[in-house]
Amino acid sequence: MRVRVSAAAMQQVCRQLTACHASTIRLDAREQLLLTADLSSTMITVMLPAAVEEIGTHTLSLRALRQLLQQGSGPELTLSLAPRDEVTFLPVAPLHSSEPELLSLPVSSLHVLMRSVVPFVCRDFCLYRLCHVVLQAATENSLWAVGSDGFCAVRRRVQGTLSQQDPTKHLLLQVPFVRALSRFSSCIMPDAVCLYERETCAVVDLPLSYGRLLLRAHFSWEQYPDIEARIPTGPFGLVDRKALLYAVQALQALHDSPLLLEVEGSTQNLRLYLMTDTSPAAEMRLPVEGASIPADWDEGALLNPWYLVRMLRAFPDTQLSLHLSHPEKPFALRDETGDCTCLLMPMGLMSGHLDTIRRTIRLEREKLAALAPSVGILN
Repeated sequence: MRVRVSAAAMQQVCRQLTACHASTIRLDAREQLLLTADLSSTMITVMLPAAVEEIGTHTLSLRALRQLLQQGSGPELTLSLAPRDEVTFLPVAPLHSSEPELLSLPVSSLHVLMRSVVPFVCRDFCLYRLCHVVLQAATENSLWAVGSDGFCAVRRRVQGTLSQQDPTKHLLLQVPFVRALSRFSSCIMPDAVCLYERETCAVVDLPLSYGRLLLRAHFSWEQYPDIEARIPTGPFGLVDRKALLYAVQALQALHDSPLLLEVEGSTQNLRLYLMTDTSPAAEMRLPVEGASIPADWDEGALLNPWYLVRMLRAFPDTQLSLHLSHPEKPFALRDETGDCTCLLMPMGLMSGHLDTIRRTIRLEREKLAALAPSVGILN
């Protein structure tokens, strides 16, 4: 193997690999120079532009390579190493196909992907906005998860199978999408998820016991994917408490922002929006479809997600119905029998004058007490 390469670039790469506690390094000269360090289950590959005069592969200690670099002088140096056995390198460039490639991936592998590939690439190489993750078939039931920006690559083996065992098939995911997906999987734990690529977006299908939660990430968006949830209801148009709780927790895990709860007038569906100041559309949407709710309230109300989660956990029944009123007043959340009621306080009202809040709560309690003296109110 004989290559001519920038001395400064080689020295910088060696310093980075030494900081990662790498002991050996493999140099692979093809069209360019590949420097690969194997750190237990993580593999770091750096690609350097080089004039390759003689192709080949060589493995040597990182300390020996740094000593070789110290002996050289000038902006460029020529490495001439004895040939060794050939090794194969898994390519990083994704392949796009018109047909979606299904991928069954356990949720535990998503946590592995989040803990290893994504933070390492984002922290050590500072490639958050540029990096993507490529899932590639390695063996019959394992995959390579490769994080790269086309220059540096980190890969880790995870469990999962592609729909067709073709080692040339790739699935491209943006790093922000993987980060959001891992946060979702931490609060909603299905046995497996289904990943597939369709046109310009990656789609994740989370099969839940009560329905499906779809998470779409458009490639044109840097940080904020679309979120969509479909939650079925009972025969009387009641909302499943656990489904609503999981939906709120999923949004809360993605971004700590107020939730906007409103009713879609045309279909009377319940919709939850995650309000953020930095997303392109200033909001993220999670519609909860199938809920037959009286559409007497169409302006919405901002809610504290922590308050809503605490309330849903304390609610005793499995199903509930929403009774919405004016957006500047509290609205009630009742169980299917109407014997238990909880007041939901809009964010605007919660941040207003304390006397106004207390007066409104007192009036609502008097109304409820007049209608049903046995009704209990959860605070």
